[in-house]
Amino acid sequence: MIAEIKAIIFDLQGVVIGMHSDAEYFQHLSKVSGKPAEFFMSAPFINNWTAVEKGEKTFDEFISTSMELSGLTAEQIDWVGFYKARAKLNTDVVSLIKALRCNYKVVALTNADPGRYAAASEIFDQSMFDEVYTSFSLGARKPDRNVFIMVLDGLGVGPSEALYIDDRQENVDGAEAVGINSILFKDAEALTGQLNALGINLRK
Repeated sequence: MIAEIKAIIFDLQGVVIGMHSDAEYFQHLSKVSGKPAEFFMSAPFINNWTAVEKGEKTFDEFISTSMELSGLTAEQIDWVGFYKARAKLNTDVVSLIKALRCNYKVVALTNADPGRYAAASEIFDQSMFDEVYTSFSLGARKPDRNVFIMVLDGLGVGPSEALYIDDRQENVDGAEAVGINSILFKDAEALTGQLNALGINLRK
């Protein structure tokens, strides 16, 4: 049993919503451009991506820069369409969230750009959470410690009173560095067992 948990923070993409991997998207760009996937993993592309997720660029600016860097059209880049075709709600995780909300504050924290987040909002019901925090609204992205501190401040809880769930190890490490109890997500069944092991109340 850990210290009394008052709030549970869920990653959105990869936990609540199943989606493609970054590698799959880079392979898509490679296929339509004829360039190696590694070309799209270079610093200019990654910096452009992180800038829009941090709200430093508008979505239109992000797409425009992507076109300039890649030599592709917006249709070939297919940033939102590629995501929408592969994103799927994890209904087993949604069931867990509904049970948890009976006893805890439950929020989502996601690294996202406005385009893909708008598409995600068509897939999940935002009212299933007490709040949804996006990187582009916060002005920082995981695993930056400031992201977690801002969410804790918004929840009005200390690090030891929160539990964080994410499918990326670097984000779990970032939360733990702040002092937040964390779980590396595998699937809903494993998560249920991990929550039970921590003494989290799943009874409605």
